[in-house]
Amino acid sequence: MNTAMHHQALCAVIEALLKEVGKRSIKQELVQASLDGRSMSIQLEELKEPICFNFVENQILLSGHLADEADCRVSLQLSSLPELKNTDNLTKLIKQEKLDVEGDLKVAQAFISYIEGIDIDWRSEVASVIGDIATFKLEQLVLALN
Repeated sequence: MNTAMHHQALCAVIEALLKEVGKRSIKQELVQASLDGRSMSIQLEELKEPICFNFVENQILLSGHLADEADCRVSLQLSSLPELKNTDNLTKLIKQEKLDVEGDLKVAQAFISYIEGIDIDWRSEVASVIGDIATFKLEQLVLALN
């Protein structure tokens, strides 16, 4: 499988998980609605392609394209993702050059709020789709990246 196919698969998995989350929480639906018509791209240093989130009619559509046209563009390392939960770390991450934000910061803040509001057991959700053993191996892979 080539890199482009891996990226498409990653986008499809994230999109499916976010769609499921949106069905379970009215709060998530409200935050998502506030992002309607907006877009955001996230460029993780470990990936060659950005992940673009397009908020359209209460849906989140993901792609690896249109990063230059996004309302907000964020670049960071995968290891910095957990630090984003605490918004007090944003300035520190920018000063340490671990985070770069271009465009409408309100889109990034609303997106972070959306992600923070997710309250599901990721392990069991993923396991229900790919099985326990594959989930364990995936979890080990993610831990090894940190």
